[in-house]
Amino acid sequence: MGVAFPHDDHFQNERRGKRRADLMVQVECRLGNAYCIGRCETISESGIQVRSRQTFARQDPVIIRFCLPPRPTAIVIETSGVVVWAEVGVSMGIKFVDLKERYRETIAQFVEQAIGTRERGH
Repeated sequence: MGVAFPHDDHFQNERRGKRRADLMVQVECRLGNAYCIGRCETISESGIQVRSRQTFARQDPVIIRFCLPPRPTAIVIETSGVVVWAEVGVSMGIKFVDLKERYRETIAQFVEQAIGTRERGH
């Protein structure tokens, strides 16, 4: 029931290779006919961390859907993913698979803006 990545930000960014930003939005995850609703904790160009009481198993292929702020111009992103780690009943890390380039660019811009705001102390 362990988590594949320690909760050290420097290690996580180095291990994943992409910068991450906090994002608190609802995420819908689907595996066949099974659904779970969770809350995004962090996001990067390569994946998303979802906090949920219902989690899927490592290596499960999923479809995920969430809105990337700001509202009211939020972009709805729906893409394939694979669960790369899971802490059963707590959270899971999902790597994006076949993410459309326009979504990847939008997520990258969001992350850079969020990190810049955080570093400036706003």
